[in-house]
Amino acid sequence: MIEGDKMACFIKKNVAAFIWFVAWIFLLPFILPSFDTQSNVYANLIFYVGLLLLVFWGQRQLFSRDEVQSLKERHTWLAILFTILGLALAFGLATALIILFPNASTGLGHLKCHDAFSLAAFAISTIIMPPLAEELFFRKSLIILNQSKKILFITALISIILFGLEHSLSILGFIEGALIGIVLSFSYIHTKNIIIPVTAHFIVNLLVNGYCVVSAAVVLLR
Repeated sequence: MIEGDKMACFIKKNVAAFIWFVAWIFLLPFILPSFDTQSNVYANLIFYVGLLLLVFWGQRQLFSRDEVQSLKERHTWLAILFTILGLALAFGLATALIILFPNASTGLGHLKCHDAFSLAAFAISTIIMPPLAEELFFRKSLIILNQSKKILFITALISIILFGLEHSLSILGFIEGALIGIVLSFSYIHTKNIIIPVTAHFIVNLLVNGYCVVSAAVVLLR
């Protein structure tokens, strides 16, 4: 078990970010049902900026110097590559489930861009902010590495469940988010270096959502 003072420190560091997460994902849709957090690109940006700021407020540091310096090492990029391959596998499994259950809803919203400002908000909130806010909160803040295997398993499981719920409250969407969370959590636990899942997450988002940004930009410029 976690010692009392360490548990108190863990709760103190994460309580503000956790409350923000719960309020935004579970409470806001009921309090303001007309405020569509799933398709409003500015809402998406506000959520991630708020989460990242509260994580920084609790942790006082996003990355250590050693973590940043590790990007110069070859083994770090090999770990990033394997994480990307794992994410590709997770996406493949999620796609297979969608094909198997075509009538099931993933519950995933589609962010809408109407002008240059909303496109910029889309780019920031789908390419840059998720790898930072999600990895630093769901992985680095919630998963406890330096305790027993039982504590590691429990905190990793909580991290994966919350990550799945952040992506969707529907069963299929939750499974898709959880599969991605498993890969990213394993990457962090195995390497003990948060920069690896952050970088892998960023590269995947850049490839997937970067195409959407360029396509939308072409349409808006016509």
